[in-house]
Amino acid sequence: MLTLCSTSWLLMYSKRAVSMFLLQGSDDCLVKIWSSFDGRLHSTLRGHSAEITDLAVNYENTLIAAGSCDKTIRVWCLRTCAPVQCCREGCGIGKKALV
Repeated sequence: MLTLCSTSWLLMYSKRAVSMFLLQGSDDCLVKIWSSFDGRLHSTLRGHSAEITDLAVNYENTLIAAGSCDKTIRVWCLRTCAPVQCCREGCGIGKKALV
């Protein structure tokens, strides 16, 4: 049996930071942060109720934004992995304002 898995990946690198992360969003509604050095799972971010379609990191590499088929954009703090903001469709805030 063949299984189709939809996944979005984003490579995040900061010249100021010592570490490098891979961000993964997929159809399991989770955003996962992986260490690119040893391949270990660093954190799992929850909150979406549908497939993750887009991932972004702000210029300072402090925030992660994820867009989903549930018509929300969720933002987390990269350092603490705490949720910062959730914007639902029609809230009047664009993607650029969040990231």
